[in-house]
Parts: sequence; structure tokens; C-alpha cells
Amino acid sequence: MKTIAFPSSVKAKLLSIATSNKYQQIIDILRRGRDDELIINDLIEAQAIVDTVRAKLIDTQLKYPNWDDELPNYNEDHEEAFQDFQMGVFEKTVFYISHEFDVRTMT
Repeated sequence: MKTIAFPSSVKAKLLSIATSNKYQQIIDILRRGRDDELIINDLIEAQAIVDTVRAKLIDTQLKYPNWDDELPNYNEDHEEAFQDFQMGVFEKTVFYISHEFDVRTMT
């Protein structure tokens, strides 16, 4: 078991994602400890949290497909929405968890 210092705003967003998708295992993990920490028992739980943000990143990319400014149908609003998640919740989650566990971050 490891306790990881973790931004409370990111933990709250992860809990929101898990709750809206009914990911009970993730909900249970995120309800452990204080708002500013993650308590993770093992690599399986760590990977499950990373997989949750990976799935949400894919979902976000599908919702905002024109986020890349090199695309012919580039849309600034798409870029902002995609980058908000990628550079916020996704990167922070991967950063903090990967310092403690050897998780897969991409497919």
C-alpha cells in the first residue's frame, strides 16, 4: 500500500468521472484517505486509475476530434476542451501515479 500526495481538485475530477461511469472499484479507491492523497494498494489498482483517465482521454478526443491545429477542420474550442483534460487531469494523474508504480500510460 502506498499513499501518494495528490491534488484534491484532480482527485475530485477523477471521482466525478468514476461516479458518472459507475466504476465502483475506482470509486472505492478514490474514497480512501484525505482529499489530497491517493491510497493505492497495488499495481492493479494504480493501473485501474490510469486506465480510467486513458478512457476519458479517448472519449474526449472522440468528442473533440478537431483539436489539432494541423487538421484541416481545426477548431479552437475543440483544442481547448481536449487540452484542458489532457494537460490537466490526465497528465497530473499519470505523473503522480507513475512515480510510485510502473503503469502503462498508452495503448
